[in-house]
Amino acid sequence: MIKFEYRVSELTNLAATALTIIFLAFSAQAATITVCQTCENSSIQAAIDASKPNDIIEIKSGTYYEQLNITKPIRLQGVNTGTGMPIVDGGKKGIVIILSADAITLEGLIIKGSSPSDPGIKITSNGNAIKNSDISYQGKDGIILERSSNNVISGNFLSYNGKNAIYLKEANNNIIRNNSVSYNLKDGFYAENSASNRFEHNVAAENKNGITLDRSSNNALIENEFKSNSQNGVNLDSCRGNTLQGNNASYNYNGIYLLRSTDNLVTENYATKNMQNGIRLVSSVGNILSLNRLVANREDVYDDGDANLWYSSEAHKGNFYSEYQNCTDTDSNGICERAYLIPGGSGSDAYPLATSFLKELSPAIQSK
Repeated sequence: MIKFEYRVSELTNLAATALTIIFLAFSAQAATITVCQTCENSSIQAAIDASKPNDIIEIKSGTYYEQLNITKPIRLQGVNTGTGMPIVDGGKKGIVIILSADAITLEGLIIKGSSPSDPGIKITSNGNAIKNSDISYQGKDGIILERSSNNVISGNFLSYNGKNAIYLKEANNNIIRNNSVSYNLKDGFYAENSASNRFEHNVAAENKNGITLDRSSNNALIENEFKSNSQNGVNLDSCRGNTLQGNNASYNYNGIYLLRSTDNLVTENYATKNMQNGIRLVSSVGNILSLNRLVANREDVYDDGDANLWYSSEAHKGNFYSEYQNCTDTDSNGICERAYLIPGGSGSDAYPLATSFLKELSPAIQSK
């Protein structure tokens, strides 16, 4: 029996603890410093330098041509005073914002203008939050988390960046939630040697890959949309123990692609109208795939081996393949009476789902 090490509850509790610490830190005697272009404080960096830990810096509408280095736990809050969110423009001179202290919050900002070889935001600390901001048109990555843990990246737009929208490098236990990433030159999300991160309710469209996990383990991809990416919606390379659940991977080249990957759980995903396969496994073993809906792809599935399990051994339920034309279900139990042979190798789904079973799937899956 394959043991999956990832535990959603443990990661959620860890993130909640980190956010509680951040909240308590900011609530302790925080002063508010206002920055605007006609105020006495017209420089964000000068306000940062003058602030004390836990202070709030409110940045009013306008364009601020600055590069920021934040070295203390403070909150930068953009305030739209009628002419739009405030803009921090790095002038293509380097990294626009560096977070080098723990427990920093950025919210409500437009951040742009890194140099061609630099990201918009670089995080090298822990327990930070980046929320409801637009981090687009960077020379390289929109955001890079480098050896950085317990951060929450939520509600942001990241488009037209020169590499990835969000890049995790040896970064663990982060939550990436409710972000929209599109038209980035490489991938929407890229995680390298990173573990126990949670990607949920994000939309990644018109990138090279929607998300790539590279030598990364025990991450969770939950109810994201990976659509119309030029290569793969979900791309796993040399990965182990990840959970892919409830994602929509459609209109890509491949919907979900596992290469040299082991012991991953792929369940309750929806893949339709991908140019090659809905789910494709190459040189991968020990993965479990069940309750996935595969509809109108060029070929619904491909597996070049025979060491993956295309059904749940406990529930005795496999996947739905729209191309399986020989399914019969005379006892109306929602399971085809004959196994489905997986193209590419000698694997098979012993319990392929019949059309009648689809109504029993969760409402979230039915709605896709």
